[in-house]
Amino acid sequence: MAKNELEPYTKIIEEEIKQKLKDNAKKAMEQGKLAKTQKEDELRQKQEEERQKKEKAEQAFQEYVAKVEQRKREKLEQARREQEERESRLQEKRAKRKSLIVELKRRERERRAKKLQEMQKRAEKERQLSEAAEKKSREHMEKKQKAFDEWLRKKNEQLKFTTENKKVFF
Repeated sequence: MAKNELEPYTKIIEEEIKQKLKDNAKKAMEQGKLAKTQKEDELRQKQEEERQKKEKAEQAFQEYVAKVEQRKREKLEQARREQEERESRLQEKRAKRKSLIVELKRRERERRAKKLQEMQKRAEKERQLSEAAEKKSREHMEKKQKAFDEWLRKKNEQLKFTTENKKVFF
């Protein structure tokens, strides 16, 4: 066969080969694109997973920080309440102690006033007894003095009488 005869076949074959090559190239490109898109998709998916992991880690960390802060606030609140309770009990004790001191002072004043009153009564009684004893003593002395004066008067009269009698006899 001649070259000319084969030429249309050659052209057809060449075109088919070109077409096949194009198709293969297209397929390869598509497969390459597919591979590239698959790789890009896988990369995007990995990046998305990493981002999600980071978000989850960040969220977990934020939750942990929030829990720690909450516990801290609760502990501070508990400590504040306990401090208030201690101060309240201390104030109650101080008030009770103060009222006891006031009560003891009042009782002491009453005891002293009663003791003073008893001492005044005793002093009054002693004064009255002393006055009574003095009065009795004075009355007794006056009585003795009167008795002595009476005795002395009688003696004087006796002496006068005796002296007058002696004068009469002489």
